[in-house]
Amino acid sequence: MPSQKKKSRQVVASGRAKTEPKKSQAPLLIAVAVIAVAVFMVTQLRSDSQATPANEGASSGVSPAEQLQQATNQGRPAFVFMHSTDCIPCKQMMTVVDEVYPEFSNQVVLVDVNVYDEQNTSLMRSLRLQVIPTSVIYDKKGQSKTYVGVMTPADLRTRLRQAMGGS
Repeated sequence: MPSQKKKSRQVVASGRAKTEPKKSQAPLLIAVAVIAVAVFMVTQLRSDSQATPANEGASSGVSPAEQLQQATNQGRPAFVFMHSTDCIPCKQMMTVVDEVYPEFSNQVVLVDVNVYDEQNTSLMRSLRLQVIPTSVIYDKKGQSKTYVGVMTPADLRTRLRQAMGGS
């Protein structure tokens, strides 16, 4: 009995023979293309969703270490927030920062430190980061207090007010 296999057709173009894909391969090629596009989109969405509470320093090209140095040199209170974008307590603290910091944005400098960003390594070492999330709040005199873990919105408000010289 003759074989029932579908054969590829030979196409001659400019003197060379090339094989066209079998019609049954077309859905497979489409599926691969769709998967590639989906992977690209997920990658883009992940990078967009990893936005941090405030990127004002990043957008101006100033590193977090430089932001902190400028704030302390100018006698301005600073809130150094060290975190990752994927740990659960960090995400909880990001929500608190997003809620509370806008109330203080004109008086307190937010120094947003993503622990996965290599440019932040020396700053994290100098602040002796051991656990995330960690917040270091500097007052106008440059005195700092370190807080580990998630704060409530009320706690963060109180600590930022204290850094500004209030009660």
